[in-house]
Amino acid sequence: MGNKLYLNQKDRKLLIISQITKDYDWLNKLLLENERITEGIVEGLEEKQKGFIQDILPLVRENASNEWKESNRPMLDLGENSKNWGNVVYAILQIVLFITLQTDIPRKS
Repeated sequence: MGNKLYLNQKDRKLLIISQITKDYDWLNKLLLENERITEGIVEGLEEKQKGFIQDILPLVRENASNEWKESNRPMLDLGENSKNWGNVVYAILQIVLFITLQTDIPRKS
């Protein structure tokens, strides 16, 4: 049981390069210090960490995967010259307006 792989290499690498994993110092350290995350390593963790690995890690892995998916939202190109950018708040409002028009958000009458 101890040598059986608990987390495959693909998921381990995904978690290492993803921002969400940085929120959990102990997890990030565990991933960096162990090339193979085995059942034996997981069994050796504190109960709280074991519970995290068993219950929360699948959600963290899903969020990590989502970090690397291409967004389907249109990019707002403000050009290379920052003098042409104008008011950043205005650009943000344009994005919010676009998203609002694309969704069925209830509006006050």
